[in-house]
Amino acid sequence: MPSHVIGFLVSFVISFFLNSYFTFRVKPTLAKFLKFPLSQVVNFTVSSLFIFIFTDYFGISSTITPIFAVFVALPATFIVTGKILKKESVSA
Repeated sequence: MPSHVIGFLVSFVISFFLNSYFTFRVKPTLAKFLKFPLSQVVNFTVSSLFIFIFTDYFGISSTITPIFAVFVALPATFIVTGKILKKESVSA
């Protein structure tokens, strides 16, 4: 379990910086870093809902449904991540 948690946290931090610098080409800030977990909440929610609906209501195999869920969750996560990282800070 400790390895799992450490691996998750390291990959999360790396994902934040790679998305900031390369995907959206914005300066990483602490405020953006603190909001970044929302993108993972969207990813988890959309993919879980997709898997639930397609396995329970449509009877599609739970073995292949997660593969299709990626194609739905990825664009949603990309949009939310972009909104989080591209949002400009308001200076007072």
